[in-house]
Amino acid sequence: MKTTARDSLARSVIHAVGFCLVICLASSPLRAQPLDRQVAEWVILMGGSVRLEGRGERIRDLTELPAADFHLELADLVGTNINPPELQRLSELTRLKILNLPGPMWNPSAGANIDYSRELRHLARIRSLEELTFSYTYLESIKFEDEGIEAIAALAPSLRVLSLEDTHVRGRHLAPFTNLEALNLVYCPVNDEGLRQMKGLTKLRRLLLRDAVISDEGLRNLSGLVNVEQLDLGGTRITDAGIAHLRGMTKLKKLNLQGAALTDEGARHLANMADLEELNLYGTKVTNVGVEVLKDLKHLSVVDLRYTRVTRAGVDRLRASAPRCEVSFLDPSVRPSLPEGADRIVAGQGDEIVARWVRSIGGRADVENGQLREISLASTSVSDDLLRNLEGLKHLRKLVLRSTEIGNLGVQHLAALTSLEALDLDGATISDDGLAALAGLTSLRELGLSHTQITGAGLKHLRGLALERLNLSSSPVNDQGLAHLSGVASLRDLDLSYTDVTDSSLAYLESLKALRRLDLAGTDIGDKGLAKLGRMSGLKALLLNYTRVTDGALAKLEPLKQLQELALIRTRITDASMPVVGRFTELVDLNLDYTDVGDKGLEALGGLTNLRRLSLDSTNIGDGSTERLAKFQKLRDLNLYHTFVTEKGHRRIHEAAPQCEILFDAKSSDPKRRRS
Repeated sequence: MKTTARDSLARSVIHAVGFCLVICLASSPLRAQPLDRQVAEWVILMGGSVRLEGRGERIRDLTELPAADFHLELADLVGTNINPPELQRLSELTRLKILNLPGPMWNPSAGANIDYSRELRHLARIRSLEELTFSYTYLESIKFEDEGIEAIAALAPSLRVLSLEDTHVRGRHLAPFTNLEALNLVYCPVNDEGLRQMKGLTKLRRLLLRDAVISDEGLRNLSGLVNVEQLDLGGTRITDAGIAHLRGMTKLKKLNLQGAALTDEGARHLANMADLEELNLYGTKVTNVGVEVLKDLKHLSVVDLRYTRVTRAGVDRLRASAPRCEVSFLDPSVRPSLPEGADRIVAGQGDEIVARWVRSIGGRADVENGQLREISLASTSVSDDLLRNLEGLKHLRKLVLRSTEIGNLGVQHLAALTSLEALDLDGATISDDGLAALAGLTSLRELGLSHTQITGAGLKHLRGLALERLNLSSSPVNDQGLAHLSGVASLRDLDLSYTDVTDSSLAYLESLKALRRLDLAGTDIGDKGLAKLGRMSGLKALLLNYTRVTDGALAKLEPLKQLQELALIRTRITDASMPVVGRFTELVDLNLDYTDVGDKGLEALGGLTNLRRLSLDSTNIGDGSTERLAKFQKLRDLNLYHTFVTEKGHRRIHEAAPQCEILFDAKSSDPKRRRS
């Protein structure tokens, strides 16, 4: 039915009259109207809605209110523009069960610094109230403090639902609310003291603590909340130790651990949560090993594995065991699919059969006298399961699994390859736990773990091996992890470039007397660490590119008399350090690219008569160094790119050392090209 202009005018008149009546009656000492009607009319006129006791539908218009007396059961003021002191209007209600308040009401006008939190005290007399919520505001956090909760402690017996999302609440006064069944503190700065206040809230079924500033130890306070069915801990800093406190929450159906420092160890604690239906592991450190736990959760219907360490193979295994489960996953790898017939198990059928399988999958297999000696599956689509095919290869000496999706599950199939001497896992998805499978490879001498997920905790499993070469480049190895290497006395070549090690960790390397080559490029090593390096007198190669070393401490390296290779690319080294470098008379390879070394500094290198390679890209040398460079008779490679050497200087060096290959471009000295 169409609404006419007359109808619209009549409705507007009714609203205006109704508003006047509410104002008049509210100020009248007689207060003839029942309180519930006054409040209902005020809520509606402010733009909110109400629900009456015994009626299911919401009322948003004054004309819909019944003529007979009624009791308010719900008042929804979300979207209205009210001030906290106006909550006094509700204080005498006796049957109100649900109250939805607008979150922005607690934020005063710009520039004001008024805390209205205690105005919530006006609700303390509504002993029927069961649900209290604040609406979300995306503009800024809601300026509501813990004192507001303290002001409504009298509601503890009745309150069942409390939602204070994006407020300043830390949880300091929650202990009295033991009948709560749902608590929403998403984006609130809840801390460990707040968790302690929740210890007795054993009736909770929904607890949302996303982005809380809590610790693993703080989570111990939640261990007794065994009735929780939904728990949100996304964005927190909890680790495996914290997850262990949740093992008793066997009724959980929804669990959000997005961004937590959860690994496979912590994922094992999820096995007790047999009722779990939705699980968010977005951004955690879980690998294919952790996913194995999920296969036994029969009710799991939704799981988010994006930006985890799980590979396509792990996801495929999960989907095969739980076909109804919706798995969110982003595969960053671009790999060919398995060739037809390659997805088969041939373990135990002989070296020749295994070699054929390796080639069928795109790998390389070297067989000598019927014995499989070397295998490369680099950049293939080999999976953890398919590594079973390598079990029983008694003569295998070298295995390359570089740039594959092999993880902790896959390396377990390598545990019995005791003849293996070289294993390349660079770029694989292995983490610290996976290194336990390598502990028995007593013949292993070379191990590549660059660009993996190794932090160092798993290096303890290598202490019984006679490793000579270990590559950890670009893996997140830290100082604590490096401590485990102090017992690998056989190490001769150690690559720690672009790891997280600092000066402190170098003390663990001093015991490695056999160490000859050490790469620390791109680490946080500075002058404090050079004294420790200076005590490693057996070093023959030291790479300090992109570190924090300066002229002030380079002299601490002088005891390294056996140095044959030194790299100082992009360090804060100048001419002042060149006399120190000039005393490393055994140097064969010297790289000073992008340092502030000039002609004066180069003059101090006259004693380096064994130099074969010298790189001076983007240094400050010019023709003043040509005579010195011409005297390096053993020089075979010289980089003069982006220097100030001219064509004339280049010719002079070339004539004096025709055997030397010189990288030179006269135009490269242009300021627009230097150090760009």
